[in-house]
Amino acid sequence: MKTKLRLLIFAFFAFLTLFLTSCGGEDEVNNGTSTGNYMPLAVNNKWSYVDQFDQTDDLLIINKENLNNKVYYQVDTEATSTELGYSIKIWFAKSGAKYFSRTVIEMPAYNATVSPMEVIILRDDLNVNQTWSQNFKLTVKISGYGSQSIPVSVTGKIIEKDISVNVKGVNYSNVIKSYVKINVDGQIAETNYWFSKDIGIVKNETTENGSTIISELTNYILN
Repeated sequence: MKTKLRLLIFAFFAFLTLFLTSCGGEDEVNNGTSTGNYMPLAVNNKWSYVDQFDQTDDLLIINKENLNNKVYYQVDTEATSTELGYSIKIWFAKSGAKYFSRTVIEMPAYNATVSPMEVIILRDDLNVNQTWSQNFKLTVKISGYGSQSIPVSVTGKIIEKDISVNVKGVNYSNVIKSYVKINVDGQIAETNYWFSKDIGIVKNETTENGSTIISELTNYILN
């Protein structure tokens, strides 16, 4: 059982680090007062990215719904789910000054489900070097085998604020750079995000097991 569960956990974690990095718990109840909109969320909003290997990816919002007492916007992950062979669902939300990524995975081939994982990827009300944290359990259930809880810890930090950054020849202003570290049962992923006010994520850089993926914005459509 433990081997099967651990394979599921690794698969889940690998996906999180592949896709922008996502119900877990929050250590902080107060959502703070926002200083602006650093990820505009609306149905049909779309951001297109390319990585250093010229692989492209689109972040397209297809649905809006209430989850875990927040208004969440679902991202189109059908192509990714088909490629991986199991169902992946991802949402983003903004509540006060906090920005959340929520991920759900289902693996019918294993008769398995993994509890939703909700991660804070930005707090726009914090100053440079201020931090936030989360600690919760990720539950993996397999029909006929029971379940196992896996500890998850998240630490975030504001690295830079009100900066300008050049991405693919385009200069973006009013940018906040955040750092998020996710530890799932000893598997660690570290991500730097660059959020531009009224635009969204213009760049993200994720490192896991010595490998780094850099995704940069090439185009966006906001509604």
